[in-house]
Order: sequence, then C-alpha cells, then structure tokens
Amino acid sequence: MTLEAVSTKGQLATVTVAKDGRYTVTVDVPEVTPLALRPFDDRAWGTQAKGTLMGQAVARVSDKVRSITLDVQLRSVAMTARTIRVLTEKGNRPVAGVPVQCKVEILYPNSSEIPSQAAQWMAETADDGSFSVRVPERESGSFAFTLDAAGKGRDLARYLGRKEVSFEALRDAPALASWVVKRNALSMAIRFTWDENFSREAFRPDVGGAIFSHTVVVRGPVRKETVMNSEGVAQFYGLPPGEYAVELAEAGKVVYKVTKAPKAVTISPEGDPAAEVEISVVPVRTIALFGRVLDSSDGSPVSGAVVMAASSMVRTAKDGRFHLEGVRENSDLTIEHASYPLTHFKIAKAGDQGDIKITAFPSLSGIVLQGTNESGVPYAVLEFRRNNRLVKAVADEEGRYATNLPPGKYQLSIKQRYQPEKGKPIPAGAPKVSVYESVLDMPAEGLKRDFRVSGVGKLVIKLAAEGVGGNDGARSLIVCLLKLPDNKIAASCSVDAGKKEAILVAAEGRYQVLVAQNEQQGQLCGESVVAVGSVKEATISLGKWMPIQVTADGTVKVGKQ
Repeated sequence: MTLEAVSTKGQLATVTVAKDGRYTVTVDVPEVTPLALRPFDDRAWGTQAKGTLMGQAVARVSDKVRSITLDVQLRSVAMTARTIRVLTEKGNRPVAGVPVQCKVEILYPNSSEIPSQAAQWMAETADDGSFSVRVPERESGSFAFTLDAAGKGRDLARYLGRKEVSFEALRDAPALASWVVKRNALSMAIRFTWDENFSREAFRPDVGGAIFSHTVVVRGPVRKETVMNSEGVAQFYGLPPGEYAVELAEAGKVVYKVTKAPKAVTISPEGDPAAEVEISVVPVRTIALFGRVLDSSDGSPVSGAVVMAASSMVRTAKDGRFHLEGVRENSDLTIEHASYPLTHFKIAKAGDQGDIKITAFPSLSGIVLQGTNESGVPYAVLEFRRNNRLVKAVADEEGRYATNLPPGKYQLSIKQRYQPEKGKPIPAGAPKVSVYESVLDMPAEGLKRDFRVSGVGKLVIKLAAEGVGGNDGARSLIVCLLKLPDNKIAASCSVDAGKKEAILVAAEGRYQVLVAQNEQQGQLCGESVVAVGSVKEATISLGKWMPIQVTADGTVKVGKQ
C-alpha cells in the first residue's frame, strides 16, 4: 500500500510500505510543523471494493530533529455501495453516457491543522442515468459531484450541475438517490414545409435550384449557416441560449417566400436541448430585367456600372446595357458607379426597363504636365482619397484625364511609370513612382485643373568595398531614398552584399540615403540627387550601425528616440 506525508501546506511526499509494514520517508519541513501519515488510495471510491484501510498518525516535527519514528495505526473500514441517478430538471429524464467528476473529502478527528484527505476520480452514467460510489461506515466526510459535459450520439445537449452530499446523508438515503441537473440546448432543427394553401405534399427543396443548394442562416448571439438537407431540414449545432432570426437563401438568390414563421426562435437555458422550428414557405416568382444606363447630361452610355436587384448583380457593358435573371418581384433596383451617386428605384414591371438616366458627380478634368514641359505625362494615375473612399483616374497618352467626384476635400496622389527613353513605349513592369502629393478641394460646380509634376529618374548607388563586409553577417542590405525634409521612404531596394550596387527609381529631387540591415538597424550615408533624363551614380561607404524606427506612414527615425 501507499502512504502520503501531509503537512499544513498539503502533500509533501508518498511512500510505499514494505511487506513487513515498515516505511521510510524523507520530507523537508520548516522549523516546527504538524505532519500526518495516512493511506493514499483513490481507487476504492469508484470501484466495487467492499472495504479499505483508513486512519492517520500525526506528529509535530522540526528541522532540528533529523529523524523520528511514527507508527500509523490503520483500521479496516467497510464500504457500502450507493447509486445516484442523474435526471433532467425538466421531465426527469435520465442523463445517460456522460462523465461525472467525483471528489471525496474525509474528515479525521483532532486534526484541524492538517488538510482533510481527498481523492478524485471520474464516473460515467449508465443508460438509466445512474452511477455508483462506495460510502465508508462510521466515518465523517462528504462527496462533491460536478457535471459539465455534452451528451453523446443523438443527445444534443450540455448538462450542467453540482451536488454535495455528506457520508451520513448517503448512508441514510435509500439505495437509489436522485440528482437533478440542467439541460442546455446545443442544437436547433428548422423544418421547412409548403404553405397549406400552396401544396399538401411534402416539402422538397428543388424549386429554384438543385437539392442541397439551399443555405439557411440563423442570426443571434452567434451567426451560423448550414445547408438544408433533401427533406427540407436545416440542423444547427453548438448554439448558445438566446433569440435567433432565421433567413433562407440559395446561392445568394431568394427562391422562397416565408408565409408563416415565428418572429424569433428562442433557445432557453432551461428549455429542451434540441429546439425545433417549423417554417411555411411558397416559391417566389422571379422575373428578368434588362435595359440601358445613360448619363443624363449627354445621353452617353455608362459602362461598368453595377446594377443590383435583390441578390442578383451584373455590370453594364460598354453600351450601358444590362440583363438580370432570377429577380424577385417588387424588388428595388440599385445602380452604383464611382462617378455617380447611388441610385435606387422600385421595379414597376418585368422585362425592359428602358433607358435609365443617372446624373454624375461634379466633373474634374485637366492635363498632367511634367516639369517645365508643356507635353502631358502619358498614362499618369491620379488617386483621390477621402475617408475610406478611393477614386482612380488614368490619363490618356497625352496626359489628359477626366473623372467625377462628390464635393469635398481629397488627398491627391499622382503616380507615373518610369520611362527609360523618352518617346518610346513604357516597358511592362516599369516601376510606378509618386510624383505629386497635395490636397484637392472639389467644388459642387465642378473643376478644371492641370497638375505639374516632377519627372522620374534613376539613381545608381554603389557601396564602397571596404564597407560592405561590415554588416554583421547580414545576407543583404536595404538601400532607401528618404524624401527631405520629412524622411519618408520614397524608394527602396534589397541588395546582396556581394553585388555592392543598388538601382533606385524616384521622382526628381534631393534625397537622404539610408542603408539598413533590417527595420531596426541602419545608417545615414549622405545626400544624393535624382535627375531626370540621365543616370546619376553615387558611391557611399558604410560606417557604424545605429537603431532606426520605421513608422506606419513610412517615416524613418535614426538613433535612439
């Protein structure tokens, strides 16, 4: 058998008793403390054992006494079986096949300084919801049972409960004691049926789409979706208690109209674990829509507009035409385009909607010029940002642009691609460089505005041979051009230490050169100029690495901040 050595701080050690009843145990104790030795056996309580050994010996020990002799007098204690049956709070139905955490606490007389003896084990309820424990005769103590587990198989519920009972109460109880626990819902089944005025036949989800293609969504404490099975049942699992709204859709298109359904489905903590709901539906009649979207000012077609009705969506073609299928009757038609306000109107009839005219936002147009040249920048990209809205306009080959914007202030950024040889086509994949940053105030009456931007050039930075090897074993270096005076990164490239050369493309201007190992270590290496129409070279030497910090907007701070 095994003994445990226990002090005021709990269990200190365990020791196996020899066949002759002798034992030796070594423990570390403070100056003076009570020490108890008692049997250590968790197995007797959850098994069919008819008896066990109980008792403990207590002595006061000190770190000044290296050894003591302590005899432990044990007595044989008979154990009586008691069966506890777990039942649901609602309906008194047995809770079968769920684990129960069991804990026993034994109280010994005249040992208030020593923690009570405890043991833990797991039991599992039988088909009738019962499990058994062994109760010692004449001893004092108590049991604590905790249940927090999900059912098995088709039992889609979580059971919650805790029960404490003394040895005396169980000894005096009948052979079968009851423990009532809560049963929380874990699932919801939604059954769809045909409206009785539409059909008396069994519902089959084959109207408006293929079987198994119908999605059912519940929204409440959580949002979940599932696919209706071939019998028209949507089964949800793991739903916490609360109120849920039910939505039915198939591949984004509504194909049924609900005629009878509860406003909300409630899963109650004290209710049945599997909530069941019935919803009556009829097929939804759908129509086709087609027409053309035109600009109200000149009647020109609006291409690329998004036309939506219910869950159907399509973009207008170059001639402004659109065609929508599977649209619910009485839906709203919505037209969306970056250059036009969002437009809504009620669908009055099926089929041809005719010409739909929409009015654009105020117009903005002009030309993007470079430096002192009067020729435009071909294919410059203008980006207008306001709050979370981004509108892009691309200039033509002569640098002319046109767009429409709602009135207000915008952050404007103009970018152009690097053109190695003027007059020749811009190569595919040429880097795109920001050449203009400003704020644009767009008036309600529209605006004509030309923008004069910087040119784009190339800079070759050569790393001096004596400095390249001093990057503390880094595989590559990062060479950056920092725009002055705010030190924002305008261009960067990664350079293998062995190559010693960085090629950067940036807008014309003066820059601070930064060489970095990573986002934490770098060094400033003087200023350099990017010129348009020529390739400028600069040779730099590396020195001492310093801490750097790169902020979210690309600003670089060097040195300890």
